[in-house]
Amino acid sequence: MPLQLGDASHERGHEIRWDISCATETSEAMTQAGLLRDRGFTERSHGPGHLYFDPPVRDPNVGLFRILSESGDDLITWDRREPSQVREAYAKYNDLIKKGYRAYATNSAGKRSHRIDAFDPSLEEIILVPSTIPG
Repeated sequence: MPLQLGDASHERGHEIRWDISCATETSEAMTQAGLLRDRGFTERSHGPGHLYFDPPVRDPNVGLFRILSESGDDLITWDRREPSQVREAYAKYNDLIKKGYRAYATNSAGKRSHRIDAFDPSLEEIILVPSTIPG
């Protein structure tokens, strides 16, 4: 099976803030919180006028490339259990690096980002950014 476009949860955490003295804002915030829960988000922290939700859990066997380009944010996934998909992801990674992209590893919550110099199929998410021209 070839690499897939956008076949994995790629959500980031969501923060909701509102003025607790305003009934309309409070109602809208609670509605938004309910919609996030319906989509699989889990509440991490809360306080007066503040909620933070973690994204839905991603399949641990699925790796994700997030490729930044002129068209935006292209998402490509591969299944770590499929050797042919891992080989294809490795080839895609090397192709983009040869084109001047830089690679960064992060997790699905967007935390712990660091630059990488080699493809590692065990990474949860790899962000590939095109080189920029200074000036």
